[in-house]
Amino acid sequence: MPLEELFTRLKVDPQIGLSQEEATKRNAIYGANILTKPKKKKSGGCFVFLSKKAKQEKMIEDIERYVKVPVVTKRDGNQVVIAASDVIYEK
Repeated sequence: MPLEELFTRLKVDPQIGLSQEEATKRNAIYGANILTKPKKKKSGGCFVFLSKKAKQEKMIEDIERYVKVPVVTKRDGNQVVIAASDVIYEK
C-alpha cells in the first residue's frame, strides 16, 4: 500500500502526527500496542510439545522486552518520545 494511501486511511498527517487528544481516543478504542501471551493449556505430557511451547513463550518474553523501548513519533506537530506500547494502530 502506498504511504499516502495509508496516511489517508489512518486519517493522519505525517508532518503533524496525531493530536494527543486523538491518540488518547484511539488508544481507548484499539488498546495498547502490545503482544498478548498465548493462554496456557494443560498438556498431555508430550516433551516435544512442551519444548516448542517453552521456546515460543521465551520468544514472546524477548519481544516484550524489545517493545518497551521508547520510540520517537509526532504529537500535535511536535516530535515526542513515547513507549512503543503507546504507538497507535488500528486492528
